[in-house]
Amino acid sequence: MRNLIFLLFTFLNFSITAQPYVPFLKKNNTFILVDSATMSPMNGKEYKEISFYSEGLVAVKYMNGYCGYIDMEGKEIIAPKYREAYEFNDGLAFVLSETKGKTLYGFIDKQGMDIVPPKYDNIDAYFNEGLSRVGIELSAGQEQWGFIDKSGNEVIAPKYEQADIFIEGLARVQKNKMWGFIDKEGNEITPTIYEDADNFADGFARVKTYGKWGFIDKTGNEVISPKYYDDEVENFNNGLSAVKINDKWGFIDKTGKVVLLPKYDKLEDRSDKGFSEGLASVCINEKWGFIDKLGKEVIPLNYDYCLRFYEGLAAVELNKKWGFVDKTGKIAVPLKYDGTAAIGGEGNSNIDGFTEGMGMVEMNNKYGFIDKTGKELVLIKYDYAYSFRNGLAKVELWKPNFISFWVDKVGKEYREQ
Repeated sequence: MRNLIFLLFTFLNFSITAQPYVPFLKKNNTFILVDSATMSPMNGKEYKEISFYSEGLVAVKYMNGYCGYIDMEGKEIIAPKYREAYEFNDGLAFVLSETKGKTLYGFIDKQGMDIVPPKYDNIDAYFNEGLSRVGIELSAGQEQWGFIDKSGNEVIAPKYEQADIFIEGLARVQKNKMWGFIDKEGNEITPTIYEDADNFADGFARVKTYGKWGFIDKTGNEVISPKYYDDEVENFNNGLSAVKINDKWGFIDKTGKVVLLPKYDKLEDRSDKGFSEGLASVCINEKWGFIDKLGKEVIPLNYDYCLRFYEGLAAVELNKKWGFVDKTGKIAVPLKYDGTAAIGGEGNSNIDGFTEGMGMVEMNNKYGFIDKTGKELVLIKYDYAYSFRNGLAKVELWKPNFISFWVDKVGKEYREQ
C-alpha cells in the first residue's frame, strides 16, 4: 500500500466541484487549510498532509503521523488514530491501523464507527459495484481472497487463490491456477477451466484455452472460438475488438466477423487498443492518423504518432513536437511541446489528455497547463505535475529543496513565498 492519503485518486470517479477550502503550503513544509475565496485560515492547525474535501469531510495527517478527519469548518470529527486514512466515498472511508506491528485494513463510516473492522491482511481501498476484495494470509506469499459488502458482511468467503474486482456484474477468480467467473452471490458462471482470463468488457470476456484466446458471454457460452495468440486480440470496446492477422491489425465484431480489414501496422500502444470517442489511432508505414468505425480515414496518416481522444482533442506528434487536433483534424493547439502528460490519477506518464478542460504539457523538462485553445494558464515551470481535480492540480519543485503544493486554473500558487 502506498502511504499517501491521495492514492484513492486512481480508483474513484468523483464529481468535479470547487473546493470549499485550499490546502496551503507553509515555508516549514506543513499545510494549513484556507478558505478558497478569502484565503483566510480555516482553523489555524498545521498538518503533514491534506486530502480533498469529499462528502463533507477531509482526511488529514497530523504532525504526529496519525490520520483523522475534520469537517469543512476545520472541526475534528474523527480522532487521529489511523496510520493512513482515505477519502469518503458513498459514506465509507478506507483506513489502515497497526496492531502489534502488523498493518490491518478496514472501513469506517462518517461517525468513525468500524463498518469493516481492520482485521484483513489485504483489502481493496474501494468498493466496486458494491463489493470489495479481502484477503487472508495463509502463509508467506499465500493468500485466499473473497468479497465483502458495504455492511462488512462476507458475502463470498475467502477461498480463491486470486480474485479480481467485479466488472459488469462478474469477477474473474482463480482456483488451482485456473481461471473462471463468479457472480455477486458467489455462483460460478463458468468453472475455473481457463489458463487465463480478462475482465468483462462490453459484455464479453477474453479467455485463454490451450494457448489461444477467444471470447465468452456472461452466461459462459463461447461466442468466439479461441484462435488468437497472445498480443493478437484485444478486449471489446464499443462493439469492436482489435485483432492481429498476418501481422496486420484490423477489427472484428461480436460475431467474430472481420469488419475492418487488417491492414494497419500498429495501433496505439496501450492495453485497451481501439476506439475512443468514436475514432481509433492507426499506423501504416510509420505514419499515424485516425479512422472511424466504418474504416474511413477521418484524419490523414501524416503524423509520427497519435494518441487517443479525450474531451474532444487528441495529442499528436510530428518532428518530435506535440500538439492537439480536434475530430476534424484541425490543429487546436500548435505542435510546439516536447510532450503531453497524464490523464487522471497520480503523476504523469507522458500520455495525452485534458481533464477539467486543462491539458498538461512539457517543455524543456518542465510542466505546466494549457486550455483547449492552447493558452498557457499555468506556467510551464514545474518539475512534476498531476492532473486537475476539483479545480486544483498538485505540482512539484525540486530545487533548491523539494516542495509539493497546489495551483488553480489561473496558475495561482497556494504556498507561502
